[in-house]
Amino acid sequence: MKRIPLKTFVMSMVMTLCGITASATDLFPKLYDSPNIETIYVSKAMMMNSNKSRDILYRQLNIYDSTNLDDLYIYTARTPEGIELANKELDSFKNKNKNLEILMRTKTEKEESVIYGIPSDNSGLYSTLIIMNHGKNFSMIVLTGKISLNFGQGG
Repeated sequence: MKRIPLKTFVMSMVMTLCGITASATDLFPKLYDSPNIETIYVSKAMMMNSNKSRDILYRQLNIYDSTNLDDLYIYTARTPEGIELANKELDSFKNKNKNLEILMRTKTEKEESVIYGIPSDNSGLYSTLIIMNHGKNFSMIVLTGKISLNFGQGG
């Protein structure tokens, strides 16, 4: 299955979300308020009631069942100032959340990707997943809810 580029994903989500504002707890409020960071928020209601949102979650993140997700944030930084702020905020979050686990890490000459997870009280589930990609730009996807790591296995 062909994956869509992050830029197309972000633009699709923006068009889908016209008029919706964030009301959930943002784990990175300084990023939202920064003019150097592009931010997208998707509520649980939007994920469950929009075929476009479910299609994007499936194609981009291999999330087959979004019913247990509470919300999703996407942060993108393209400027040196934005990248510096995003790194600083992620480091601060990691220092405050000692139970944050590294679930996967990849690194090439051009970029680094890391998936972090905060385990939930239910065995095998996570309350938060942070998918970070850092290369020429910085992008971070934050998912909250009751998240299973069986994304690509149908649930």
